[in-house]
Order: sequence, then C-alpha cells, then structure tokens
Amino acid sequence: AANEALGFSGVQLPFSAEKKSTLGFAFVEYETGEEAKKAVEVLNHYAFDKNHQLTVTPYMRGIGLAELEESSFQEPAPAPFVERPDTCSWLR
Repeated sequence: AANEALGFSGVQLPFSAEKKSTLGFAFVEYETGEEAKKAVEVLNHYAFDKNHQLTVTPYMRGIGLAELEESSFQEPAPAPFVERPDTCSWLR
C-alpha cells in the first residue's frame, strides 16, 4: 500500500551497494488481502522468458521458512526422468 507522506510506493527492492544491483527479490504490499491473493495466483510461476520465472512467496510463508531449523529441512526428491520423443526422427 503506497503512502506518499512516508515516501513508500508499496514496493521495496533491497539493493546491494557492494554489487551495485538488487538482491534478486522484492517486497510488495497490497491494499487488501484479496489483491495480494490475486497477485500470487496470477504471478506465481510467471515465465519472463525460456530461462527466467517469477516465484511468489506470501510474506507469512517466508517468515515460516526463515524460522525453519536447518536440521528439519528435507530436500525434495527430483522428478523422475522422462525421455522425450525423438523430434528429429522424420529427418532420417
């Protein structure tokens, strides 16, 4: 939620002065919970291009993850390999 009196636009991009770039994440505040839910629904896994995708994590979920003890973290199992069809077979 923007607040002109405080100079807050509703978006905060943490910046590294050492690297002279953003840290790769942002905090966005919305006026209502409904707007925030809709933003998560629409923007999560949004593909910018072939190699870059936006991941949206609600603030309270992020807080819960920050408090997670490292010993209780279990890395998810990778998805099984699925061989794709030979797309060049028609060239032979």
